[in-house]
Amino acid sequence: MARLTGEVVAELLESGISGREIAAAWGVTPGRVSQLAREAGYRSPKKRAMDPIPSSWELTASQKRNRIYQDLRIHLHAVAGLEISEASKARLGLLYRRLREYVVVHDPSIPSTPNNKFGGFRFEPRASWDGDLLIRQNRWTRIDPEYEKFWRLPDA
Repeated sequence: MARLTGEVVAELLESGISGREIAAAWGVTPGRVSQLAREAGYRSPKKRAMDPIPSSWELTASQKRNRIYQDLRIHLHAVAGLEISEASKARLGLLYRRLREYVVVHDPSIPSTPNNKFGGFRFEPRASWDGDLLIRQNRWTRIDPEYEKFWRLPDA
């Protein structure tokens, strides 16, 4: 039998085979499969879908639980072509309707409120300089030009 390498693991994962399935087929632990994948530089489609998140966002663990932030993550999954649940599709529809008139603003000093748990994000009225971006560029949000296309409001 051939030797299991990081390159083989990455190829199998990319083809849609799960780490557990690879482990069972090759007689290794799932942890070993993960280790080989990491060593080969493999990143899952879900992790790659998060690449457009601005590197300027230094979020606390609680801010990552903010509903607005979670909805932006669902948006990135959808834009990347990943499968999302019906509930997530419904949330996206609501988000996109809201974003016709508003834009998401990130500011670490935005406090948590009863309607916006965990803080760090809020909706503000859309301004002309926002264009069709979902998120407003400001002191805390700089969108890498290569990722700007991921932050555009989809056509209705």
